[in-house]
This record gives sequence, C-alpha cells and structure tokens, in this order.
Amino acid sequence: MKKLYWVFVIFLLFLLASCTTETYTITWKNDDGFVLKIDEKVSLGDMPSYGGVTPTKKETAEYSYTFTGWSPEITIVSESITYTATFSSNKKSYSVVFKNHDESILSEQFIEYGLSATPPNDPEKSGFSFNGWDKDYQSIKEDMVIYALYKENLLAVTWKNDDGEVLDIDENINLGDLPSYTGTTPQKLETAEFYYTFIGWNPEITIVSESITYTAIFSSHKKSYSVVFKNHDESILSEQFIEYGSSATPPKNPEKAGFSFNGWDKDYQSIKEDMVIYALYKENLLTITWKNDNGKILDINENVKLGETPTYTGPTPVKTATAEFDYTFKGWTPVIKPATNSTTYTATYNATKRSYSVIFKDYDDLELLKTTVPYGTNVLPPPNPNRKVGHHFANWDEDFSFITKDTIVYAIYEINTYTVVWKNDEGDILQFDEDVPYLTTPEYIRDIPTKVGGEHFIYEFIGFSPKISPVVKNITYIAQFKPIYDYPDYYILLTDADFVGEGDGWVIYNSNYEYIIIPEYIKGIKVTKVSLNRNTRLLQNKPFVKGVVFENPHNITDVSFLFYKHQSEEIELDYLYLPNITTTESMFESSKALSLDLSSIETSNVTKMNAMFKSAEAKSINFTGFNTQKVTNFKEMFAGSHAEALDLSSFDTTNAISMEEMFHLAHALSIDLSSFNTSKVSNMNLIFYGSKALALDLSSFDTSLITSMISMFAFSEALTIDLSSFNTSNVIDMSYMFSQAKALSLDLSSFDTSKVYNMDRMFYWSRAKSIDFSSFNTSKVSNMSSMFERSRVEILDLSTFDFSGLLFASSIFKNCAATIGYLATQELCERFNKQVNIFVVK
Repeated sequence: MKKLYWVFVIFLLFLLASCTTETYTITWKNDDGFVLKIDEKVSLGDMPSYGGVTPTKKETAEYSYTFTGWSPEITIVSESITYTATFSSNKKSYSVVFKNHDESILSEQFIEYGLSATPPNDPEKSGFSFNGWDKDYQSIKEDMVIYALYKENLLAVTWKNDDGEVLDIDENINLGDLPSYTGTTPQKLETAEFYYTFIGWNPEITIVSESITYTAIFSSHKKSYSVVFKNHDESILSEQFIEYGSSATPPKNPEKAGFSFNGWDKDYQSIKEDMVIYALYKENLLTITWKNDNGKILDINENVKLGETPTYTGPTPVKTATAEFDYTFKGWTPVIKPATNSTTYTATYNATKRSYSVIFKDYDDLELLKTTVPYGTNVLPPPNPNRKVGHHFANWDEDFSFITKDTIVYAIYEINTYTVVWKNDEGDILQFDEDVPYLTTPEYIRDIPTKVGGEHFIYEFIGFSPKISPVVKNITYIAQFKPIYDYPDYYILLTDADFVGEGDGWVIYNSNYEYIIIPEYIKGIKVTKVSLNRNTRLLQNKPFVKGVVFENPHNITDVSFLFYKHQSEEIELDYLYLPNITTTESMFESSKALSLDLSSIETSNVTKMNAMFKSAEAKSINFTGFNTQKVTNFKEMFAGSHAEALDLSSFDTTNAISMEEMFHLAHALSIDLSSFNTSKVSNMNLIFYGSKALALDLSSFDTSLITSMISMFAFSEALTIDLSSFNTSNVIDMSYMFSQAKALSLDLSSFDTSKVYNMDRMFYWSRAKSIDFSSFNTSKVSNMSSMFERSRVEILDLSTFDFSGLLFASSIFKNCAATIGYLATQELCERFNKQVNIFVVK
C-alpha cells in the first residue's frame, strides 16, 4: 500500500512538471542604453507593462524632450525582448529683452532657439543719436538683455562763398538747432557778360542733424550795351541797347551821291561792349576782267559804268586736251549781266572723255581679251590663265586699274614649287622640304626612320609610301614598317589544317590548342575580322581557348563576337595587340571570364562598342588606357554585365550618339559617370533600366538632343538620382520613365515637358514619396494612362497640370498612395476623385 502511494506521488509530480508555463525576460531601457527595469519570468501570451519611474532624457541648449512610449510597440509576449524609451523633441525658446539707456524696457520677446530677435524701433536719448545695439541678436541661443547705444550730438556748420572761400564757421551747434549766418552779405564779381545778386544758401537751411557746409548761391543778370549806327556825315541812323553776346540789327542801307553803299566798318554780331558803327561806300566805276579757266587773263575792260552790260572782244578761248578729256569753249561763268560791281568772268568748256584700247595676252602672245574703255576705267581682266605646264600665273606686267593710254598687258608666270613632307607613320615629321621645283625628284637625306615596337614585336623600315617620283604637287611620304612579332613559345601559329570551311573568310577554328596565333591568311584569304555574325564566329567550336593573337595584327579592323559565349574563366589579353580595330561589338558578350584586363588593347580608332560587355560574367574590368574618343555607339555596352563596380571616369564620350540600354540590368552597385559628355546623344531609352547602382550622379549629362526617355530609369535600384542638369526641351515621350524605380524622391523642377505627348505609366509603382512637378507643362500630353498607378508619392500637387489635350487616362491614379492632392478646377477634382478621393482646388 505504501509503495503504491509513492508511485502515485511521483506520477503527480511528473504531470505537474509537464504542464509548467514557459516564461521570458522583458528588459526596459532608456534611449541612451541605460537599463531602467528588468521583468523576469513573464509568461507566454502576457501583455508586459512597465511599472517604473517615467523615463527622462536630458535636455540640450536647443531641445527639451517628452517621453512618448516604447520601441518596438508593446505586444503580447512571445520571446524575450528589450523595449527602448522613445521621446519627442521640443525646440526651446529664450527671453530677449531690449532696454534703453535708462533701463526702460523697449521690447521683450521669446525667441525659438537659433532664430533671430526683432529689434524695436530706434529709441531716443536727448542730445544723442541712436548708434545700434550692444549685442548681436541673430541666432538666439540663450536668455539675453540687449542695450541701446548712443553717440553725442555736437555739430559744426561751415558757411562758404561759391568760389570755395570760407566766410564763417559755427562750431558746437546742438542737434535740432536752426543755424543762422551773421556775417556780411556774400558777393560775386561781375563779368563782361553778367552781374550777380546773392539769393540764399545751398542746401536750404534746415534744423541741424549732422555737421554741414552751406554754400552761397547767386542769380545772374545779363548785361546790355549801346550800339549806334551812323552815316558818313555823323547822322545817327539807329541807336540800340543789345544784350551781351546778341547781334545788333543794322538799319536800311544808307545812300551817298555817286557812291554805292559798301557795308559797315565794324562787326555787329555778338556785341560785348558799347559801339559806334559807320557806313562804308565805294565809287561807282567798275572793272571787268576776262580769264581762261587756268587763271590766265585774256582781256580787261576798265571804267565800265554801273548798269552797263560788258562784252568780250578777244579771240575765242581754248583749252589744251589732256589724256582724259578733249575740250570745246562753252561760255562764261558767272552769266554775263549788267554790271553792278567789278567782276571777273572765267571761260567754261564742254569736256569729252577719251577712250583707249586694252589687250591682254598670254606668255606666247595668244590674245586673251581685247576691249576699248573710257579713260580711268578699272578693266576687269580675263580669268587668270593657266596654260603653261609646271608653272602658275603670278601677275600681269602692266597696271590696268586706271587706264590712261592704249595698253598691252602680258601674263607673268612663275615655276611651280612644292612642299615635300617626310613623316614617320605616327605623323612625326622627319624631313621638311620647301620650294621643291616642278619635276625635281625629292630625296630623303636624314637618318633611316625607326618605329618603337611593343613588348612582343619590333618594326623594320621598308620604304616610303607613295613611291618617290618627280614632284608635280605637294606631297607627303609616310615611312612604312613591317612588324616582326615575338609571342611566347606556348602560342601556336595555326595553319589551314586547323580550320574548317571553304576559305571564303568565314572559316572556323577546329583544333585543340589553347593559345593560338591566327595566321595572316587562311586558305588564301587575308584575315581582317573574326566573325560574320553571332552565329558564324572564328572560335565558335572552341570556346575554351585561353589566348588569341594575330600573325599581322595591323590587318585586323573588326573583333566583333571574338569571345562571344566564351566558356573559359581565364582569357589572356596581354599579347592581344590590335592597333587598327574600329569595331568591338559584342567582343566579350556572355563571356565567362572572371576578370578582364583591357590595358593592352588599343581602342583609339574604335567607333562601335555596342554590347561589348553584355551579360559578361567578369566581376572586375580594368579600363586603364581605354580610349573611347571616337566611339559613337555605346548601345547595350554593359547590359547585364556582372561587374561589381564600373569606374568610367576616363571615358571620353564626346562623339557618342547612342547610349540606348547602355546599363540595362547592369549589376554594378556604383557607376562613375563624372566624365560623360552626352551633348550629341539622341537616344537614352532604357539606359538605366533595372540597373543595380545605388546612386546615379547625372549632373554632367547634357540631354538637349534627347527626344525619347522611354523606361530610362524603370526598375532602377538607385535611391538617389541627380537630374539637376537635365534639359528635356526636345523630349516627346516619357512613358515608363520612372516605372517601379526605387528613388525615394524626384526633383523634376528643371524639367521642360512642353513637347511631351506620352506620359503613359511614367511613375507606375514608383517608390518616390515626394516628386516636384512645379515646372511641368502638360498642354500637349494625350496619354497619362496609369501615370501614378500604385505610386508611393504622398502629395500630388497637379494644380499647374493642363489636361485639355488628354485622350487616355485610364487608371491614372489607381491605388496611388497619395493622401493630399491639388488640381486647378472643381471639374477636374470631380473627374479624378472617382479614382482617388483626395483632390481639392488650389
């Protein structure tokens, strides 16, 4: 019986132990990490409660803090957890008191930390001027008492004449006094033209507010003078008083028997003194003089009576002909008329211009032009002749710009000379020969040209191109070199037997060597490129080759698809010398090489790099020495590339035209675009579509030629995008531009959308919570379907949007997260509130 009892007790204890509730520890901390309280053995499913003293946070000069709760939010216990106190911050304010000199309070304010106080109106103090405040009241950070400052008001008044002479000085004038001049009345000396009267002071006398100088001012009065006109017998003809500088008015011409009035004996213009002016006369017998036009006197008739018509009685005047003119007598000047005074008549002539013969002849007397022209003509010559072989027309032997006689003009020739330039093949001038005569054979006399080879080859001089011959024009001879290559021993020079195909240039490598030298000729065809397209490639059957070089790299211009879908994780590029390539399209597309060192590849002549690294698995790419100056096509260059970072700071994109899909789905977390010049780019569709770059600094981008930005940042993972330099004035399509982009905010304040017609899904599922639309012009937009569907934007201020041309707007605001919206009219609010009820008129 006792044994059964203990079995039952043990069973009961086991049963109680199996039913014990699981417990947890709850820790309560302040926001500085200090543990406020620990609650242990809190049961699963209980709601924890803090029972300690309310947490506090030490205030700063700028903020005080109020306890607001716990983080995370208190929930039913499911595990041990720590709750941290949270606080709201309250900006502090400080007392600012402005006081006058006598401690009277002018203004008392409470100013929020860091803001500026507002001073009261300037205070006053008798006998003093306000002179500012004794402390700075900008950016208040503590309680302050600020006192007014003053300066004493003793002033000086100076009195001057208008010539600068000091007449008097009154010192120690009190502020607010009215000054008064007590000296003798100022005077100003009169001139021949003016006398002066004192009229006051400048400036006008007013109550004193500062030291000042007053200057005497005067009114001027013009003086007048006596002018008397008298006849020969002292009789007064006119008496006048004339203002200085004005002219007197003479009386009617007086008379004297047997004489003619002949003016006045003094000038009566600009009178400047008292004057007596007498009439002048001349006797009435006249002399008539007849002259030729060269001034020679032909005849003189003396004692001609007043009113008599003179007559010339000598031989007919003549004038000697000149090279320019023949002359015939015409008459006299002035026209003969009854004599009123002594007169000279001069012979006049009709002039007839003479003409001359002008003949232009070539060096062999061939007549090129014959013409007859008037004297002084500038003759237009025939076209410059060029009939003498090996010579060039130099000039004409006579001047024909002003013909004065019969003239024969011969062409003058000079033997042609030419410039012969001898250059190295890199453009360096080796020898420069000037003035080499026609048909002379040039000769190179300097040292034999040389050319620096590379790490694995040297150059041998083989002559000049073109072939040297007698000179007949300016010419440049370029030194020619033959490369002699020295590749490592493990590289195998292939033969025709290593290839399959018909020898049409598209043969395929079919041997098993890993390091190969492509011969200059394969089956009789010179090798210049390595593929016909992505389906017909030199290495398509052997994707594990680890190194490729060329017997004559200078012949190779196109390496498109060279390592397309190549399977080797290692590719040796150290010896891949390609000085003349122009196209690298898809060169490493889908290659499995883990790293690419491009430092030995010469790209200075490449114009097409589209899809060069598309889907390439290389984690790192060395662009040292990579030259992109001539590249026009960057389409898909890094699309799907696995490179972890892209340092493109050395890229020269001056000539880039297409960058479509350039970083489409690129894996790089950082892309350095600081050197990009996009001034010629016309297409950027999908350029950053799905790019994993976390930030995009596009401040250097010039987008002035872009017309389409379709899906430009769609699915981009960049959290920040700098669009400050974007010029969108020519863009017409922005559909899907930021669709599902992860940028948290979008500053589009610089966007010019005046030409855009399509904004379909432009912000579809965009993560941006704030978007600046302030510059948007939507007057031409016809499609806004799903433009903000599922967008995370919080405020939609579309008050400037013009919807007048809108044709398609389905789902424009469907499931949009915005809670505040503004439109221009009530009609628009009613229309779009059917989708999302947030819009009011702004």
